[in-house]
Formats: sequence, structure tokens, C-alpha cells
Amino acid sequence: MEQVSSNKRAVARVVFRTVGLCAVLLFLLWNPLVLRPRVWSATVVVRSLSIDAALLLIGVGLIRLRRWAALLASVLAVYVAIDFASTGGGLGVALTLSLLTSLPLTVVFWRDLVWGDKRSDLLLAFGSVTVSALFHYAAFVIHHA
Repeated sequence: MEQVSSNKRAVARVVFRTVGLCAVLLFLLWNPLVLRPRVWSATVVVRSLSIDAALLLIGVGLIRLRRWAALLASVLAVYVAIDFASTGGGLGVALTLSLLTSLPLTVVFWRDLVWGDKRSDLLLAFGSVTVSALFHYAAFVIHHA
């Protein structure tokens, strides 16, 4: 029985760290330096900034096996899935189902995650917002230069 629990923990670590790495890579590919918005309005910038900061925060949080990162990933997946379902047509259903796979993973591996340290996690949140804001500022300056 101990062997099964040990294997489950190892699988949980690999799964969440892989999902975290994918979230960080998605942040690097989904920022306004790579995907330049056509219109720079306040709503576009705020939405993009919040999604970028959330992706970075989720990625690093999942690599560090944090429960709050798994919850935030599930919330972001539901938000994006609802957005794709309402605007994506037939492709939206497939994307919705693929994005909602983080929900069962969070439920199954909940005991293998930890809440974390309040100070370092708060610093991580501040850092992710700062890095995302710097990416947006650089994209804005490059776009209008």
C-alpha cells in the first residue's frame, strides 16, 4: 500500500510540474510582445495583463506544488473555457473539454499539494504582476515607436 501512495505522489509531482511548465511557456508565447493586439484599449490591456500574470503565477505555483495555484488554474480554465464556448463555435467545445482537464487533476491529487508560505507566495504574486506589466509596457513602447 505504501508503494501505491509513493507512486501516486511521484505521478502528481510530474503532472503538476509539467502543467506548470506549460503555463509558463504559454505565458512566454501569449504576451503582447509575441501576439500584438490590434487595438490598445484599457479593457484589452487589463484583460491581457491579468491573464498573463495569472499564467505566470499558476505556472510557478504548480511547479512549487501549491494548492492555491491548482485552484487558480481551475478557475482560469473555467473562465477561458466559457469564453471559448461562447465565441468558438464547434472548436469551442473541444477547447472547453481540453481546458477543463485541470479540474479532475486538482481533485485527484489534492492531498499531494501544499498551501505554501504566505510571504514567499505573496512575493511571487507581486513579481508575476510586475513581470507581466513590464512585458506589456515594452510591447506598448515597441508598438508606438
